[in-house]
Amino acid sequence: MRFQPSRSASIQKLFPFKGSTLLRRSAAGLILAMFVLLATTFRATGATIIYVDASASGAGTGSNWTDAYPKLQDAMAAAVFWDEVWVADGVYYPDEGGGMTNDDRTATFTMIDGVEVYGGFSGTETSLGQRDWATNVTVLSGDIDQNDTIDPNGVVTDVANIFGANAYHVVTGGGTGVSAVLDGFTITAGQANGSSYPDYVGGGMYNMDSSPTLTNVTFTGNHADFGGGGMYNMSDSNPTLTNVTFTNNQATNDAGGGMYSKFSSPTLTNVTFTGNIATSGGGMFNAQYNAILTNVTFSGNQATDYGGGGMYNTNSTLTLTDVRFSSNQANEVGGGMANSVSSTTLTDVTFTTNQAGSSGGGMLNSSSSSTLTNVSFLGNNAFLRGGGMSNGDSGSVTLLNVIFSGNEATNQYGGGMYNSNSSPTLTNVTFSGNRALWFGGGMYNYSSSPTLTNVSFTGNLVSLDGGGMYNHLSSPMLTNTILWNNQADTSGDQIYNEPGSTPTIAYSDIQDSGGSGAGWDTALGTDGGNNLDADPLFVTPVDPSTAPTTAGDLHLQAGSQAIDAGDNDECPASDLDGNLRPIDGDGDDSAICDMGAYEYGADPSLTGLIPDSATAGSSAFTLTVNGSNFVSGATVRWAGSGRPTTFVNSAQLTAEISQADIATAGTVTVTVANPGSGDGESNGLTFTVDPAPTATPSATPTPTPYKLFLPLVTN
Repeated sequence: MRFQPSRSASIQKLFPFKGSTLLRRSAAGLILAMFVLLATTFRATGATIIYVDASASGAGTGSNWTDAYPKLQDAMAAAVFWDEVWVADGVYYPDEGGGMTNDDRTATFTMIDGVEVYGGFSGTETSLGQRDWATNVTVLSGDIDQNDTIDPNGVVTDVANIFGANAYHVVTGGGTGVSAVLDGFTITAGQANGSSYPDYVGGGMYNMDSSPTLTNVTFTGNHADFGGGGMYNMSDSNPTLTNVTFTNNQATNDAGGGMYSKFSSPTLTNVTFTGNIATSGGGMFNAQYNAILTNVTFSGNQATDYGGGGMYNTNSTLTLTDVRFSSNQANEVGGGMANSVSSTTLTDVTFTTNQAGSSGGGMLNSSSSSTLTNVSFLGNNAFLRGGGMSNGDSGSVTLLNVIFSGNEATNQYGGGMYNSNSSPTLTNVTFSGNRALWFGGGMYNYSSSPTLTNVSFTGNLVSLDGGGMYNHLSSPMLTNTILWNNQADTSGDQIYNEPGSTPTIAYSDIQDSGGSGAGWDTALGTDGGNNLDADPLFVTPVDPSTAPTTAGDLHLQAGSQAIDAGDNDECPASDLDGNLRPIDGDGDDSAICDMGAYEYGADPSLTGLIPDSATAGSSAFTLTVNGSNFVSGATVRWAGSGRPTTFVNSAQLTAEISQADIATAGTVTVTVANPGSGDGESNGLTFTVDPAPTATPSATPTPTPYKLFLPLVTN
């Protein structure tokens, strides 16, 4: 007799731990994990496979593909812990099966602890590895009256195609834990528009105290009047999502078009939110929430009423790694992301072409703390303030290795960044090609005193004052910072200070400042010493008249006076490229930090050659070398010897390779050497010279022997 563990909801009853709620939950979770481990161990030998195929016409016992259940609900009713349910392509409705009532809007597919439900089969497979969920589309549909407009696979691709009365929730978590698995399905046509809770939330999936595991699942065309068009998580629901897509789901009157989570902690890996709509948090809405997101994309989502086109967080703690926000829109704040009284940690995140009707085109922080590392804000737009980023009443905002480029505040302040009652810390940050209509093309500070170390401003534009930076009742601290070739059409090309604002500037290169000493322009702020007024010689300067633009390269060229001119006491351990600081860039045998976000003199690094092979004896060609840290004057070396080289940019060179270089078959090591101290040389990449094809000599034909027959003459 097979042992069937109790459901997760019963575990605490079986083991009544005393103490805090957290302790009880932790103990229950540990016990559930033990059951899951046992289930995993014995599944291979103890599992029963139950087969489902909507087109099956056999005995309907679920024992094989021929006799598969035609209705998924029948298989779910038969399944117990350790069972697997294999489902062939087709459309399955929650109101169909034994004991179900047709057109019952409360009908739903309820997940079961220890039962793994897999879609994506054609109906002939003998192992999980043979299925293909992308080809064999397996649909769980809430279109119980079967009158929606669908695609050829039976999927509702947009909520506008829902007609009549559909199921409130296509799938329900059922109080399960991680051992409840749903893998390889499309969930569509949920319509949570009921008059009472929970029938107006979670059109695609409703989770209450549920933590199932979802893999290879798509939520599309699901609707909720209130939270969670695609998925709704409430009260300690911690689902694990891997390779999941939320597309074209909608929460009409509330938040979380794709996903809504409150008092819950989902884990998302390889997840995409695209085309979802809600009043706030078009893609995802989180309240009193802790979450980890890895390799997640928010694209084309919309917040129609307030904030967070891609994501809105309130009273939440989130960790985002390798996440992309692109082309999301918010009617008010945070086109990409909006944070209210929240704590966020972002690493390797990009905000591209997001829009906000008020503040924070890319990201908005309100009374929140954020730590950003290796983050880019490119081409974002806010109608009023903070084209790239807006910080309000946010005391702890830290930026390390961040790029603001091509962002715009269309009608007011802070093309790149807007700070109000906030004093962020910026290290290795660039502001280039940003634009604001009134004040602060690069940065606007109101009652804020940010700390800037190794920051570069160039090519930023404003129609009134403060092309690079505008300060109102603010006194920022600038060290190892460059402001050059920014433009204000009225006054303060580099820095504009209203009365009551006095920046302190040291070891920095400020255009038209006069440099430290008697010639210092006191209107810029306090001269902290060792300041310059010299062209930093950026590799590709940015013309402010072209802003907003993402063009330009802010690496320093040989001969820049900003090289080895910074303050080592304030020098970061590495630069924006991740190269160690300080480096001896001027050849005087003394390593001193450079001004600006990039350190000059770092050894170049190679990542690829195009082409990477040729045939011996073939013609001369141009070799393209890709990598990083290339500077003007760099030389491509072929087997240690320089070749005629053209500098394209800091990431690409071209070199002329002669016919003689590839005359003989073999391998050649290609490196790049930068000019300057130490003549720093890169890693080597291998170029292969293949042997020329050998001609095969023609075979000499063997002559066909002939016999001569003479007539026999007899007497």
